Amino acid sequence: MDIEPSCRKAVEAYLCGFLTAGRLAAIERVLAQRTRFLTVVLEELCHAPNASAILRSCECLGIQDVHVISERNRFRLVRGASSGAAKWLTLRHYSAAGADNTAVCLTALREVGYRIVATSLQPGAVPVQELPMDRPVALCVGNEENGISDKLYGMAEARVFLPMCGFTQSFNVSVATALCLHSLTERLQQSDISWHLSNAARDELRFEWICKSLRHRRLLVERFLAEQKGSGLGICNCPGGNCKCQGLTPE
Repeated sequence: MDIEPSCRKAVEAYLCGFLTAGRLAAIERVLAQRTRFLTVVLEELCHAPNASAILRSCECLGIQDVHVISERNRFRLVRGASSGAAKWLTLRHYSAAGADNTAVCLTALREVGYRIVATSLQPGAVPVQELPMDRPVALCVGNEENGISDKLYGMAEARVFLPMCGFTQSFNVSVATALCLHSLTERLQQSDISWHLSNAARDELRFEWICKSLRHRRLLVERFLAEQKGSGLGICNCPGGNCKCQGLTPE
């Protein structure tokens, strides 16, 4: 739900009145543990159960952003299985026809400071526990059958693997991703790195999550704006007195 920044605080305060103290406390608790220092890139995953499981792991471990490259394979989730996780995450999709979506995604991440890290069993990969954490990490996971693409492999600045104790060569992709992320988040939380969300990011997500916690949020916001317009209190501060909150201006 898009609300003009000048209106957001007033709308947020109104919506909070429809949530329990427990829900509001849970939102603050989760915000305090969310991070964008780690992010995940999913390249051409085929199977919905794996995608759903990975999103669930990201949400449980406090990772906010997931980047989805789906040029050849449509990104699908198991209906219901990940709805409780995906709705709290920020999913960024790269699937433009005719574009080099892997390059677009990784270049954008690199430009804002992420180290591109590929999961790989190829020579030169290091145990995930030894990956330097001196800058933000974008952990890249590839297709269930073929792994990461040659393009991604070539653009990666580091490659990691999970050491195995048995005869089997590797874990299922969703299990491997969860184990890698658990290792990285545990190290991150025990470090002196500034990994928490900025105040601005917290404010943005807080409003988004408050809205998502209410089934009839759109009707509530419409009612609030109508009440303010009728009362003449001027709570909405959109320029010129005309509310530009997307799709919510009362008739």
